Amino acid sequence: MTGSPAAGKTRLIAELMADDAFAAHFHAFVPLRGMTVASATWALAEQLSLPGETPEALLAVLAADARRTTIVAPSLDESGIRCDGAEAGGIVESLLQPLTELPHVRLLAEARPEYLTTFSARADLVNLDDPRYTDRAAFAEWLRRTAAAIRVDPRLAAAAARYHPNAGLAELALRAGPGGDVVGRWLRLVHPQAWPAVEALASAYEELDADTWYGWTSALTGDPQRARAAVTAVMPLVQRTGDGHLLGCRPVAEAIRRARTPQATAHIDRALGAGMYASVPESGGRPDWSRASGYVLRHLARHAVEAGVAPQLLADPGFLVHGEPIVVTGALETVPGPATDAWLTVGTGLLSANSPAERASVLRLGALLLPDGALADRLARFARHATWVPAWASALPDGPGSGTVSSLALGTDADVLHGATVDGPVHTISTEDGSVLDRTSANAGTVRGLVPLPDGTLLHLGSSGDLGLLGPDTARHDALLARLPGSAPPTALGADPTASTIVLGDRSGALRAVQPGTDAPADECATPFGAIRAVTCLTTPGARLAVFAGSDGAVRMWTIGADLLDQPAVRRPTAVSAVTSALLPDGPAFAAAWADGWIWFWRSAGEDMLLSPLGLPVRTLALRPDGTLYAAGPFGITALHPGNPASAN
Repeated sequence: MTGSPAAGKTRLIAELMADDAFAAHFHAFVPLRGMTVASATWALAEQLSLPGETPEALLAVLAADARRTTIVAPSLDESGIRCDGAEAGGIVESLLQPLTELPHVRLLAEARPEYLTTFSARADLVNLDDPRYTDRAAFAEWLRRTAAAIRVDPRLAAAAARYHPNAGLAELALRAGPGGDVVGRWLRLVHPQAWPAVEALASAYEELDADTWYGWTSALTGDPQRARAAVTAVMPLVQRTGDGHLLGCRPVAEAIRRARTPQATAHIDRALGAGMYASVPESGGRPDWSRASGYVLRHLARHAVEAGVAPQLLADPGFLVHGEPIVVTGALETVPGPATDAWLTVGTGLLSANSPAERASVLRLGALLLPDGALADRLARFARHATWVPAWASALPDGPGSGTVSSLALGTDADVLHGATVDGPVHTISTEDGSVLDRTSANAGTVRGLVPLPDGTLLHLGSSGDLGLLGPDTARHDALLARLPGSAPPTALGADPTASTIVLGDRSGALRAVQPGTDAPADECATPFGAIRAVTCLTTPGARLAVFAGSDGAVRMWTIGADLLDQPAVRRPTAVSAVTSALLPDGPAFAAAWADGWIWFWRSAGEDMLLSPLGLPVRTLALRPDGTLYAAGPFGITALHPGNPASAN
């Protein structure tokens, strides 16, 4: 979809997406205004509930999933930190063009014509400059209604109709009067003494309320009385949206910005940036970003980049976690600083997090992975009300797997954790700080499940469904090894903390529970949900419970020896990658992770089920009886301590 400036492209897309019947045909809606390649990738991954730290990673997952996917990506010509289309070429080259090359993906992109020329894919084109797409009579009637609403001479509606089908220029003509060069005519209506009020609105990235508009104009004039007069004079010429004011026609704002001299641009950028920063309340001598205005949190980083003061702003961890994540991403990429690498490492989680505390937790994980202990420490106080607070992060670089952890299990010693790397050794890791205490060679092949037996022997499941043992004396467990397999190769392995019950799931969806050291027959349960990807087990005084999950995104429970629970405990629209459980002091607790890095946690003693993003794809989990959750995947391992989200402001 394309058309000249003010043709109504973005307005049409917004109205279409507001129609539930139309929107139901689309799987992702990603407005590209203000985005970079990185943030566009993360936003698309979030909407599709897929892992996508990079365009390459997201495209690989989409290529492997043949389900039809339809994506709406408007405002390509407003990409980049300054919303000026600066990132359009990169977004098309790295993300949008490759999407069109996937046969099952459909893309609706919207931008001015010059920003669509880099697409090489065959496309159906809707050009709103073509009069066929806009009914002339309906257009004239809309102008008459608009003229009545803003109380201008009805005869101006007929004159403005000459701009059919460009709705933006026609609406501007109602205020500017008849004649050519409607943008120039509108600008000439502004009295020179009122010009600072127009400059203020042209510098805004969204509508301004009257007080903010007056404050900005005062910052530009240095004279509150003159500023009040300027705003009053310009008020009839601008659009109102509720309590907000805006120029209403993008070509007007662009013309004003183009007319500025470099000296004027620098003066305006400095004055507005300083004024916004000064408006932030303080607490203990520092900015209290939790009380900053919505506009400041959404756009201050843009203004800071324009004013050349972004490095100072982006060094403040309080602003990083309170600011709009998409805008902060653009600022950190434009003006790289100490937090840039940590931010880019966990960007998907930062976009998904729903509070400053959750963003601080995710960003702290990024800092620990670098490692950047100083940044991690500064973020700790902002993260304390998150669902999880990373305590440490550890990469496991040994072996061909390059540190990708495929399976975790708590050891028989509560102070150690066992972690298997892809096609590499099994590591013994300190739960205190993540340091590697020992390494045990294993046969080549990815370990998809680990169970420590009471004597320290490790039972493991390989990616081909083979069960094996690691330890100094494995022969004593040969009988157990013979009892475990069912009728189909297992695809998931789990056990309760003492390995008194071991549970396997297979590719047919069947579950099998075995009690080592007893003559009890195996308990079995045939489920209709497809291959089991992850399983865990918990023994309580009243029952033995298996928790399992598969590709349908649902986490389900089976009371061993009895029936399946009727409904899933939780479901999300992407594959589950891991489940775990533990008996905490207040009762059983369960956790699950999905392929896109979201984590679910539920304590049976409470009603709340917590969902939170980690920011990285998770392949395996382990839960300690003190409530510490260990998550691992391509990034290595991290220890997550429970936060205190109930106390968040």
